[in-house]
Amino acid sequence: MNDVAFISVMHDPKGSLANSLKEALPVLKRHYSNGYIALSENTDRELKRLLEGAGFVVFFIEKRGAAAARRSILQLVQHTGHAHFHYCDLDRMVTWCLSYPEEFEKVKERIRTFDYLIIGRTEAAFRSHPAAWRETEKITNKIFTLEFGSRDEIDVTAGSCGLNKAGLLKIAGQSKAAVTDAEWPMIIKRMEKGKVGFMKVNGLMYQEDINHSEQNKTEAERWLSRLRLSYLISETAVHTK
Repeated sequence: MNDVAFISVMHDPKGSLANSLKEALPVLKRHYSNGYIALSENTDRELKRLLEGAGFVVFFIEKRGAAAARRSILQLVQHTGHAHFHYCDLDRMVTWCLSYPEEFEKVKERIRTFDYLIIGRTEAAFRSHPAAWRETEKITNKIFTLEFGSRDEIDVTAGSCGLNKAGLLKIAGQSKAAVTDAEWPMIIKRMEKGKVGFMKVNGLMYQEDINHSEQNKTEAERWLSRLRLSYLISETAVHTK
């Protein structure tokens, strides 16, 4: 099949995403007839009911962090017949469906032309994020861009990518880093000498009521958390060889 299947992961014990997901699902289904979502085992069951009700396939996985969850969904779909896949964190995909769904057809067209497609944010979408995200991710993106060898800055930290079946199988067999944002494209570019592309979209914007996280942390703790994540992604960009 030459379609593009949607794949995603989510950890949401309180079901905070449910209302927004309910609104977004008709849009998502219109653009992606096939979808596979891995939910952490303690995610609220309402999300499973909504996703399955829309015709998507849902898996429950052990909660072992975002990187493990992303690797799990690759393992779970590697034997399906789809030629291409669009990965996006579920909360980000909901935001995208409710803001700029007209971008999906262009995104799918671009996914079909690469082994791996980095999907980043336009300047406006990037500016919509909290300062702690923006300032730390600027550094990560700069380091990744230098390692990638691009003259134009690449936004690798937006939580979305496209990949073909061959790329998915190669990543599934080799991914092992603590974070995957920079690791996956570097596996394809450096280790597999594949074709990696980049595009910017408006839909990967930040909406406080959908994409909020770390609510129980102080402002300083939020900055520290984002700084640690930035360091891990940057380190992976340099050392994945």
